[in-house]
Amino acid sequence: MEFFGIGFLLMLIVGIVFFVGWVKNIIKLIKLAQNREKGSDLSMMFILRIIGIIIGPLGGILGFID
Repeated sequence: MEFFGIGFLLMLIVGIVFFVGWVKNIIKLIKLAQNREKGSDLSMMFILRIIGIIIGPLGGILGFID
C-alpha cells in the first residue's frame, strides 16, 4: 500500500495552497473591515470574502485575488 503516491502528493499540495489562500482571505477581510470603518462603502468583494470564510474553496481562491 503506497500512501505517498503522486495522487496523494498532488492533493496535499492543492490542500496546502487552498489553506494558505483561505488564511490570506481572512487577513484581507480584516484589512477591508478596518478600511470600512473609515467610511468606505460595503463592496461585493467584502461580502464574498465573508462567504469565503464559511465556504473554504471560495475563500482559498479569493485569498489570491487582490
